[in-house]
Amino acid sequence: MIHASKIVVLTMLGLFIMGCSDTSESEPEPERAPNAELLPAPTRPVAPALQSACLTAPEGVMTIERPMFPERAGSPTFGYSFKIFPGTDPAAPTVIFLPGGPGEASIAAERDESLVPPSYTLILTDPRGVGCNAPESVDQYPSEFYETEWCADDVLAIVETLGLDNYMLYGISYGTALATVTASRAEAQGITPPTALVLEGVLGRVFAANDEVEAAFQSEWRLVRDRLPEAVRLQLLATPLPLGLSAAEWGAGITTMLSLGTVQPPLPVAESLLLSLAPEATAEEQQTLHDTVVALAESSIDEFGLRLHREIACHELTETNFGTLALEGGELVPTDLYCTSEPLDRPYAARRWPVSVPIYYFSGSDDPNTPSWQAQVHYDAEVGAKRELVSIIAAGHNPVGLNLTDCAPALWEAMRAGTGFAEAVGTCAWPTQVSVAAAGE
Repeated sequence: MIHASKIVVLTMLGLFIMGCSDTSESEPEPERAPNAELLPAPTRPVAPALQSACLTAPEGVMTIERPMFPERAGSPTFGYSFKIFPGTDPAAPTVIFLPGGPGEASIAAERDESLVPPSYTLILTDPRGVGCNAPESVDQYPSEFYETEWCADDVLAIVETLGLDNYMLYGISYGTALATVTASRAEAQGITPPTALVLEGVLGRVFAANDEVEAAFQSEWRLVRDRLPEAVRLQLLATPLPLGLSAAEWGAGITTMLSLGTVQPPLPVAESLLLSLAPEATAEEQQTLHDTVVALAESSIDEFGLRLHREIACHELTETNFGTLALEGGELVPTDLYCTSEPLDRPYAARRWPVSVPIYYFSGSDDPNTPSWQAQVHYDAEVGAKRELVSIIAAGHNPVGLNLTDCAPALWEAMRAGTGFAEAVGTCAWPTQVSVAAAGE
């Protein structure tokens, strides 16, 4: 599937990793939101529903009234919540964070100051239908409720409600598409646009071919697999597979490992972990690998996020998709195919959503979720904007949080100033390449 940017904590082997997989079975129940009535209501409760992250950690949470269908007169409404973390510098831009998926939420997370410095006011958002903005039941909202344009209008409602005139949109994975649509709609509707787009793990267009969405996972896996020592590689080609784990468990584990790229050089996370299958590895190392794969394979599924994911992904982002990849005969094979009968009737393409504000791209060169060609498509399409694209060498899907934390403050200051970005990238310890294009190029 088009994986997102969810946080995974792996204490095994001393790794603390932000990845693309869901958290393990100890994760709290999915958050709930204010109940959206299907008839217009004159007033809305501000307090979210019981068990919601907005209720358990309400400080900074605001809830505004939003039409379910923004272009329909007399549309029924729902309560749309977001969370504000005030910054220490009143002159700094507000950063509105747009999570990935589609189907992820972010409000329940604590502020990560290694990603966005504390001087910036940070707004965390949950798209309509998930997290703090989920209904009481998965099928309460109709299909037409779920659309990127409506999600973008919800974000613009934050801008208008707070009267923001100095803000940046920071999107990860699907959030990069949402940020692009939001900025374009702001300009088209005469709403104050962002001062910049910050895009990490970029989507530039639909995954069009039948196998395009999983092709990068398969390619990255073959590179890792073929570099492994023969004694390790043969175990992953054998039947049964090692450590008593199934093809589905190994596929899920390897998929997430690949998404992380390289975190501790010189080896990618997947290659480093799989070396625990070597004959000389200790029993403790093999048990750690076993537990890591099991934790990734048993990741909980948020049914509300899955609903939004399928409604948007199948209509806007991909012709076909897969639920999992299984390891069969040494190959990653897609299973649980979906998006096979739904029409791709709202295909996303950055060229359809022109913006004129500066765009800063962060793309892992080894990212299988949103391959580097996706960032290039976006970069080539947005000719009306100044663009600066950073390729983070050997990095995966979350390169800012995993590879560039040492220079993140300098990067944000350069993006805030609108100048000196390439020089700020040059202060990063991790190897990078930068491409720059002026508006009109």
